[in-house]
Amino acid sequence: MLIDTLKALNKDFEYEIFRDFPGGHSFDRQDTKLAVAIRLKIYKFLAEYLHPPKAFNNLEEIRKVIYQ
Repeated sequence: MLIDTLKALNKDFEYEIFRDFPGGHSFDRQDTKLAVAIRLKIYKFLAEYLHPPKAFNNLEEIRKVIYQ
């Protein structure tokens, strides 16, 4: 419904659909390389708009925080 509404309102937006993602639609997973890569992609997208004081630049930076 969200995508249809944004399209109906002629809004610019980006989205990605992950079909048959292992373990379901949970982006807090960190047990696979793909899950971590998706998390980094989301962080980079949000950083463009939220301007965090220290943004993640790569997967290794995310792993350091996850496995402290």
